[in-house]
Amino acid sequence: MNLKPASLKRRVLAAVLDTAILFVLVLPAGMAVGFGVVLAGGQPDSPAVTFWGSLVGVLVGGVYSVWTMAGPAQSTWGQRAVGLRNYHLSEGMLDASTALGRYVVSMLSSSFFMLGYLTALFSRRRQTLHDMLLDTMVVDRHTHAWAMRRRGGE
Repeated sequence: MNLKPASLKRRVLAAVLDTAILFVLVLPAGMAVGFGVVLAGGQPDSPAVTFWGSLVGVLVGGVYSVWTMAGPAQSTWGQRAVGLRNYHLSEGMLDASTALGRYVVSMLSSSFFMLGYLTALFSRRRQTLHDMLLDTMVVDRHTHAWAMRRRGGE
């Protein structure tokens, strides 16, 4: 199958858009958690506020990633905006467990100086570490539609 890998420029733009979307989603939830901790007697600058706020951010990010990548569009809102989709190289469509795996490994990759993302610079398919580990790649939306038709419309 001849899939066209997404350009690095479009992947970065999609990531910037997704970060902005997540900021809008996480900010109110994080503020609510912070207010809850303070109302419960904690201090605004306490480790509890940082912990619970961070946990909310990770959970909201995970739900967003799984819900969008495993959904019918097979892409986050940022990816959709720039014409990209996710593709599972052996199964076609991503399921929720694969989308969750991509999110977890991408979080780990970004925690270690973005090293997992640097693999896209050297990979023929422009795959990041989480793409390689989970047998996925990000492709041009039109290539994805062609590949799905060839697989029998999964």
